Amino acid sequence: MKRIPLILAALSLAGFAAVVSCHKTNNVATPINTNQVFSSLRSSAQTLSVTAGMDTTVYAANGTMLHFYANSFKSSTGNIITSGPISIKIIEMYNPGDMALNRATTTADAGQLSSGGQVSILAYQGTQQVTANKYGIGFRQSGASGQNMQLFYGTTNNTDSIATWTISDTTKTGTTASGTVADSSGGGTGSGVNFMYVFDSCTNFGWINCDHYMGSSYTLTSISLSVPDNSFSSDNTEVFLMFPSDKSVMSLYYDGSSKTYKSGFGGMNTVPVGLNYEIVLVTNKKESYYYWSGSGTVTTSMSVTAAPASETLADIITRMHAL
Repeated sequence: MKRIPLILAALSLAGFAAVVSCHKTNNVATPINTNQVFSSLRSSAQTLSVTAGMDTTVYAANGTMLHFYANSFKSSTGNIITSGPISIKIIEMYNPGDMALNRATTTADAGQLSSGGQVSILAYQGTQQVTANKYGIGFRQSGASGQNMQLFYGTTNNTDSIATWTISDTTKTGTTASGTVADSSGGGTGSGVNFMYVFDSCTNFGWINCDHYMGSSYTLTSISLSVPDNSFSSDNTEVFLMFPSDKSVMSLYYDGSSKTYKSGFGGMNTVPVGLNYEIVLVTNKKESYYYWSGSGTVTTSMSVTAAPASETLADIITRMHAL
């Protein structure tokens, strides 16, 4: 399968990670932390309670299944925790808008990913964070599918970057899913049969993703987005390009020389021609929010002009949840 060639995820995210970005106040350079700038957009974690040392299955509100074994939790010293309450904090991301709200794109170092869902999981015993030994996870789908999926883990390079994805060791049992399986428990979504991609050998907490590489004979192109003026920059603005049919999200980086947002660092062609897209711009200028979105079909060397309008934070979140 041919993988869509992308730059390394860390570079493709450079525009909105803004690791080296700064702004001037009274002629003093002050670092900009875009994680802080956009922290108000992120989803609140749900809390699930389980007991260590027991075989337990729980469901999050949007249907994500977590199956913990008797040996699923480890202490900070690496010992298996055999008893006591464990608190699970989980954020579910099943559509491109929610992924973008949480600054979680779907790119890996080998290419663009098509997602069956993402979660962020943290586990605690009391106030102490615990780690994973092995547990099962199921990503709820809208219907049955025969698509093969793989388990990916996300890491962050620093406090101002989003997760970058690495495929798990798929030679190990339980790290791939050959299509969905039926789950009649109705957990998290009411009665009836749910369909899930299930992995029974997840060994990490943190960012977890159900994906496969987008592979095709697409012609690739670049996209650029112009903004009204220089006040919309990497200090305060993020731009996401989404492909709803694939639940796929990439970021556009800010090119300071042209004052535009672009796909593919250094002019690389990374966007498949012919896919339907949604593109979203979100700006936070000292707690004054602006929003713009557009949609269409990707054409060769496409150029788009954004017209951001003032918007409330609540309305931005509502709009992006619906994408």
